[in-house]
Amino acid sequence: MKHLITRAGITLGAALLVSPAGWLATLTVALLAAFINPCAYGYVGMANIAAVAGSTKTQIIGSAAHDEEVAWEMKVGVIAAASSPFADNMTGAPGSGKPIIVKNDFSKLRGTTINITTVDQLGGPVVGGNAARTGNEEAVSPGDFQLVVDLGFFPVAIDNTGKSQTVIGAEWDDISQELLAVRIAKQQSDDAMQDLKCEATSDNLILPNGKTIDTLGTADVFSTSVIEKSGGRLHDLGAIPFDARTTTMKDQMHGRINRYLQFTSQQNARPLKGDSVWQEAAKFAKERGDKNPLFTGEYYEYDNNVLYPWHVIQHGAIGSIGAALQPDALLGTAIAAKGTSITLPTAATIDGGGSTAKATATPLRNFFEFFSLYAYSPINRVSRTYNARPTGYTSPLGNSLGNKGFFVIIDSVTGLASFFSYTGNNGNTLTGVVRLGSTTTGDYNQNVGDVSWNTGAWLTTADGAGFLGVSEGAIAAGSKIYETNSKGVPLGYGFGMGEMALVCGYGRIALPGNSFAKGIHRTEWVMPHNQAFSKGIETCYGTAAFKRPDGKTPNYTLNVFARKIDGFPVIA
Repeated sequence: MKHLITRAGITLGAALLVSPAGWLATLTVALLAAFINPCAYGYVGMANIAAVAGSTKTQIIGSAAHDEEVAWEMKVGVIAAASSPFADNMTGAPGSGKPIIVKNDFSKLRGTTINITTVDQLGGPVVGGNAARTGNEEAVSPGDFQLVVDLGFFPVAIDNTGKSQTVIGAEWDDISQELLAVRIAKQQSDDAMQDLKCEATSDNLILPNGKTIDTLGTADVFSTSVIEKSGGRLHDLGAIPFDARTTTMKDQMHGRINRYLQFTSQQNARPLKGDSVWQEAAKFAKERGDKNPLFTGEYYEYDNNVLYPWHVIQHGAIGSIGAALQPDALLGTAIAAKGTSITLPTAATIDGGGSTAKATATPLRNFFEFFSLYAYSPINRVSRTYNARPTGYTSPLGNSLGNKGFFVIIDSVTGLASFFSYTGNNGNTLTGVVRLGSTTTGDYNQNVGDVSWNTGAWLTTADGAGFLGVSEGAIAAGSKIYETNSKGVPLGYGFGMGEMALVCGYGRIALPGNSFAKGIHRTEWVMPHNQAFSKGIETCYGTAAFKRPDGKTPNYTLNVFARKIDGFPVIA
């Protein structure tokens, strides 16, 4: 699916063309017009912000003392919306037919709900001829789907030296705005994906090749069969396909384009290019020559499914580096070799962040927020936990693995792999950690999950296919951590989505003097003697997977499969 150029972008381009000599002033006005009136420009993202009257900078900023603050807040909302992975034709208002539906209600304060009325379709028999009509009416089955919104706060600060003596400090207002907007966008999209992941049931869970989560092998990757199975399940569940039309005039001239959406990460989707069915479809169904997807690497529509491979960027911030679709982390405190210590750092506990300093940075960061067993806390504070192995769970090999998670660390120095289990996850650390080892002692065990030391695929020697061997040696800080199943297969996730798979929206924020802000509000604080400067953003927001009156979530599937990662053994 090609990225969209919104009319706001066209307006900005026109600003440069109309007045080359006075481009700065013209661009400033155009920027404000685009940012302050997003509804007029049809921008797409996680949520829409209400428009403010005015089309010129003077009209917008000069009308009242607080309007500069309002303009700043509105720009944050627009940047956040444009930065969302769901910004590309996946978000719209009720009735738009998009997978992500925005329902704002600025009468709602923190901790309250936006009510969305739902009703089941009719299914009663026809009353024929002069048969009795009274008493044969079908009762309507209404329901209220409730979207909880609550208050979230994101602060950023710079000290006096940084503000007065650095390039960043000279542009503090703009840079802080950009940083906060991107941070909000990440939180909103994380909330959306984690909500869909946690709300899935057996009805809408898709695994390839008839597998369960703990029988997945390294060959059970994202494939055309997963797409077909997901699309078929969506159809069987009654999910309405989403409207794939873009905002371009060419698309709008056509009627509704019904498709299902397959959303996953770029890394998860890459094995699809080696799928023989995918290659054959590209070869015979697409244009020939150097523009064929086999040469360009572009993903195309398949079996009436639009594929969207999202690039998960490992950012430089101190925090979680992965996503709900690919749970990754970086080891914080280095792990000593078993011959040096049979105790893992701080007693069967490991931390994240990439270094000891980052692991303990305050406030403590949720490095493992996308791993199993963590009670994920979104902006609206409706906590949800993803747990594939509840109490009493027994693996297909007969091992008791209830309430356990698993991960592999690939050492950044040696390339050797180490396999672990854990029983607790507070976001910042994994606890109850046991490492696979040659003997059972301390925090080591010869059997972890469904893996035994130096047995099967997990040998201490290299396999000649990229796996260098299992290790009980030292592991350097900064080494990559991958969530796996009980056999050590790295896990990937994706969503098959129809119309209204998820609902999100803003409420209002109470301000002093019995006033309120719509969705987003800026705060500022200066330390005495101007020693430090801080800006913050309050947002009243929420996301939730859409549910029918019967409590089911039929408009999406959770697709679980193996990830293809260098350094892992080939596991059947």
